[in-house]
Amino acid sequence: MTTYDNAIIGHTPYVNGMFPFESRISPTTYECGPGGSMKLHSLMLHLQEAAARHADVLGWGMDWLRKNGSIWVLVNFRMDLVRAPRWGEDISLFTWPAGHDAIRAFREFRGIAEGGEERFTASSDWIILDAQSKMPRVLSEVDFSVVETTKRSLPPPLRLKETGEYAPVYKALVGSSSIDMNTHVNNTEYIRWGMDALSQIGIGTDAVRFFNITFSSELFQGDEIEVGIRDEEGGIHALRGKRTSDGRTAFLMEVRTSEQ
Repeated sequence: MTTYDNAIIGHTPYVNGMFPFESRISPTTYECGPGGSMKLHSLMLHLQEAAARHADVLGWGMDWLRKNGSIWVLVNFRMDLVRAPRWGEDISLFTWPAGHDAIRAFREFRGIAEGGEERFTASSDWIILDAQSKMPRVLSEVDFSVVETTKRSLPPPLRLKETGEYAPVYKALVGSSSIDMNTHVNNTEYIRWGMDALSQIGIGTDAVRFFNITFSSELFQGDEIEVGIRDEEGGIHALRGKRTSDGRTAFLMEVRTSEQ
């Protein structure tokens, strides 16, 4: 793990002199849209991989999960963007665990451009599921330990609730390319579908300044997802993704744009 300029990062995420995990994002042409901005689901792939790599370093990676018959699952996530990374710039991505409660482990992220300008901050909640029953596991029962922090240094994501009506604007059939090593749809696909839905009403990556997403249920190959949108007070676009076969909600998402 590398040290960092605390004046640039702006806070000390760890106690006891420990530092966050650092990796590099260099947006590729296929990760960016027509305007050159990195697609949000592509950015999320980098955050997810950095979290996985850091978990390996700390001893909570794939080997630890297999030993405990478990999988990590992202349940809530929020990101604040100054702007999305763009093609041709390098971003230093920092991530660190930020404590836990009985069943949730908290992890935070920050993206800093080469000149020291912040591009984004993010905060996330994860749970460990039993790989067979898919029930949450109490962290103290699976030999999980993390450096304790007195508080999270970023605003935590909200657990979104479904209210009101959503106007359907987008449908997608889940193909095999959406399935990850845990045999279900990867969390980044939900963000892809949310942004595809927003594009139907003229909102693209460049406009997004904040989003919060709650993952409610798994999706699998062959499922059909329908995404609906409704507008809330304060200029928030609320989205719901549901499985069409049974109407079960897969995710809820709120997005604020630069127009508000």
